[in-house]
Amino acid sequence: AGQATITATAKDGSGVTASCIVTALPSAPERLECTSDSDIKATSFEFEWNEVPGATGYNIYLYNSKKKDYILYKTTSDTFCKISKLKAETAYKVQVTAFLDTSSGRMESIRSETFKQYTAPKALGKTKIKSLKKGARINTVQGTVYKYTVSWKKIKGATGYYVYGQIKGQTGLRQMGHTKKTKTTIYAGYGYKYYVVIVPYR
Repeated sequence: AGQATITATAKDGSGVTASCIVTALPSAPERLECTSDSDIKATSFEFEWNEVPGATGYNIYLYNSKKKDYILYKTTSDTFCKISKLKAETAYKVQVTAFLDTSSGRMESIRSETFKQYTAPKALGKTKIKSLKKGARINTVQGTVYKYTVSWKKIKGATGYYVYGQIKGQTGLRQMGHTKKTKTTIYAGYGYKYYVVIVPYR
């Protein structure tokens, strides 16, 4: 990418010359991807691309569904960009061009392949356990356990729920399963006191 002046001179010794300026455009940016999962938020995401040799900078275009077109979002000399003020759980499309500033103006490459990214979901509410019912006592080769039925309040927007248990006096939660319902069965050892935690996920 760059600009060059090409001059041709007559071979007959007359001294006649002619010149023209030729501009080689930068190539389109490649490998658009999010920098990391932690950079995907409910209202923003950050992505990056490979540096284009010879480019002065980059134009970022964000698709506007109302105008049905890509609108210039930002101009930068960096090889990354943060898109902000977005809606949660929504797909966004981005294209990037590289440009070269020359004596005759700014020359822009063709656009990159479309990069599509979903914003993260909104934070889900806390669950509240409605009931924890003790059921049958079961003797197994590992020892005696009780069957419990746990039910909890439905959380709007949750895809499902993880069920965790913790024995009193011990540290750390142990995953005991997951379900898309608001009720599940767990088995707790005889003689232990258990705490149960329900975590919604999307």
